[in-house]
Amino acid sequence: MTISILLIEDNAADVYLVKSYLTQTGFLYNAITEIDTLKEGLALMQKQPFDVILLDLSLPDSQGISTLEKFIAAFPEANVIVLTGLARREVGLEAVRIGAQDFLMKGNFDAELLAKTLNFTLERKKVLASLSDAQKARALAEESSKIKEQFIANISHEMRTPMNAIFGMAHLLSKTPLNAEQADFVSSINNASEILLGIINDVLDFSTLQNSEIYFDNTAFNIHTLLFNVINVVQYKRNEKSLEFQLSIDENLPIIVKGDKLRLNQILFNIVGNAIKFTDVGLVRISTQTVLVDETSVKVKFATQDTGIGIPADKVCAIFDSFVRVTTKERLFEGTGLGLAIVKNMVEQQNGKVWAESVLGKGTIVFVELQFDIADVQEVKNLQKEEKIAVPSTKIISSAPFKVLLVEDHKMNQVVAKKILQKLFPNIEIDIAENGRVCIDILASGAEYNLILMDIQMPILDGTEATAWIRNNLPDLKTPIWAMSAHAFMSKRDTYLAQGFNDFVLKPFHPDDLQERIERLMNA
Repeated sequence: MTISILLIEDNAADVYLVKSYLTQTGFLYNAITEIDTLKEGLALMQKQPFDVILLDLSLPDSQGISTLEKFIAAFPEANVIVLTGLARREVGLEAVRIGAQDFLMKGNFDAELLAKTLNFTLERKKVLASLSDAQKARALAEESSKIKEQFIANISHEMRTPMNAIFGMAHLLSKTPLNAEQADFVSSINNASEILLGIINDVLDFSTLQNSEIYFDNTAFNIHTLLFNVINVVQYKRNEKSLEFQLSIDENLPIIVKGDKLRLNQILFNIVGNAIKFTDVGLVRISTQTVLVDETSVKVKFATQDTGIGIPADKVCAIFDSFVRVTTKERLFEGTGLGLAIVKNMVEQQNGKVWAESVLGKGTIVFVELQFDIADVQEVKNLQKEEKIAVPSTKIISSAPFKVLLVEDHKMNQVVAKKILQKLFPNIEIDIAENGRVCIDILASGAEYNLILMDIQMPILDGTEATAWIRNNLPDLKTPIWAMSAHAFMSKRDTYLAQGFNDFVLKPFHPDDLQERIERLMNA
């Protein structure tokens, strides 16, 4: 078989090794075209097609998984095999999910494995070529949809990063002496930032749900406490409008159930937030009704009622569609039109139901029906024990310095994180590494820290690659490593633990939350 190969790789040793293996595979190929930058590779692809593209993810003009994203965005049907370093299987799997046909880990493949990989990708290409036009169109539409969703997720990430700086600087400014007018300015910055962050979160959640990446937990939690917390969290918003707020909990609703506490919180916050947004006078009421209960499960109907503007009868069903926004002649309400679409998706993925009833000018009721498992006796005891454990309320007990290594490439975020930490903890010592490679050099030199705050997306060596190297090559280093990222998917406990991290901080972070978590670590 004669094939044409484009090798995009900047390391001369790796180029030589790949060419050497190719001569042993038995494949007949035209002279391999070697390119050492992504830009040149993309330009060459415009001029001529290749049967196989061997793509290194670390190039002079592009680093990490974004290298593949850029290539796939330009040539979605290209037959790409990713070359990844540091024996990072997770990176390879992520590359396949994005659009690569397969991956090879440098140092972990030989001529035989290269031949098998080439055979697999070429046979797959033949199968795709034999599809009918209708199947091709559908496959292309699905691929385009994935690329679009990945683009949205990346945009959300890029927006969260500067939002972290805005939030942080506003927080630092609020702690300085301000006159009344200046305090109002800072308050306006915070309010506008919260609205923008809400929009970013909606876009990111929508993208995640569209990609079917969402995972639902099934652990015991106090559903009564959750409902009271919803009221407490939105209290400042309802106080701004002087709205009455009511909560009615069915006496038959078990106190402790099993389900996804985080997702239920998100569902109710979205619905209650909408109710407050569209209600200027009157009340917002949350009620629960136990629809069905047996020995193993309970079905609960949540109703959120408001006395707001209401919805025309012919538009009620449409409020759960994506990008649908409620407008009136007198007023345009902020938002993306994604909130209730996200709710609908989350509810239906849990085999639940969501619907609404409304009277124009009088108000709306949004209903959510979900089923929860009944927690067994041991699960109830374990949860009650956890709730009784008091979180240390004392500040730093020791006067000894607390040393932190901040690994962050964004200059403004370096300043924000350092300033906030220094104001929260006067005896803290902070060193900064601008990428994972510098971090490794510092730790390999013997420097010791109480905590490492590791950004995920960085040039040269990213946070996951650096953490993997640390865990594999410095086994005696027991320093906690907390991932810091604008990628929300990393916040899942199983995800960051699998990557070698001990905890996760989502950007933009709230200073009070970070303070509480670091104090807990200090007092441990």
